[in-house]
Amino acid sequence: MNPSAASAQAFPTKPVYIVVPFAAGGVLDSLTRLVGEQLQAKWQQAVIIENRVGASGNVGAAYVGQSEANGHILLASPPPPLAVNQFLFKSLTFKPSDFAIAAILAKSPNVLVANPNLKASNLPELIALAKASPAKFNYASTGRGGTPHLTMEWLKREAGIDLVHVPYAKGYPQALTDLVGGQVDLMFANLSDAGPLIQSGRLKAIAVADIKPLEEVPGALPISGQIPGFTSVTWFAIAAPRATSRAIVEQISNDVNAAMKSPSVSARLKALSLMPVESSPVDASIFVEEDARRWHKVIDQIGLQRE
Repeated sequence: MNPSAASAQAFPTKPVYIVVPFAAGGVLDSLTRLVGEQLQAKWQQAVIIENRVGASGNVGAAYVGQSEANGHILLASPPPPLAVNQFLFKSLTFKPSDFAIAAILAKSPNVLVANPNLKASNLPELIALAKASPAKFNYASTGRGGTPHLTMEWLKREAGIDLVHVPYAKGYPQALTDLVGGQVDLMFANLSDAGPLIQSGRLKAIAVADIKPLEEVPGALPISGQIPGFTSVTWFAIAAPRATSRAIVEQISNDVNAAMKSPSVSARLKALSLMPVESSPVDASIFVEEDARRWHKVIDQIGLQRE
């Protein structure tokens, strides 16, 4: 038996920690816990989900990147730490290249949502409203460099409008709560988080950041119809420290992909309007690298400087 096969068979030998670098209560946290339950049954070891919050995901990512590369400490991440923050921070204690991407769990298109009292129901009405009252309206985000922030700044540039940014360091749950409550006017949110609020009438869908309409939000048209090429997708990946053996990374990938196909996870994905993305480590790495290049271009276009 070769050493790589032996190391794969020996994994895991103790509890596995999956670090979520954002607050509990969001879709990434929920999805990671669902997958963790499946992995725990498969691996016969405890799988512990740990929220390490701060600095647009950098705190949790740095912790995992500097951890022992044996597969027992993993990162569950949306785009910022793995694809975006490298272009926004002058000094990071980690690099995206410090990670081996094992798998992309799922992805979700982003939707432009508003408090129902906002006097705009589609993108042309919103642009007209914002142009008539510059800086009167505001928008929530999960923090500088997060997908909600970058997507709205991109829209502001392309549409020529001025909206005030209100970042929420605690993430999606508090931002959406304040959006429903009227403390903020607008937000780009992934369909998984926003869908139930749209369906209940607590939020209004203005437009979708996808190339085609979404059946979950009928009547909300793609922004790309007015601004060509305008698409924004939130995705969730599982990554290990870069030096983790290829055999262990491949085992994690295979087991995560199998977990995503389990009936309980599949049902939850559908309920959350999440699209599973079955991927090998090679495919997952290419996926993240392509998204990084796209957001790098957007960051340059909107003029965000490293801080």
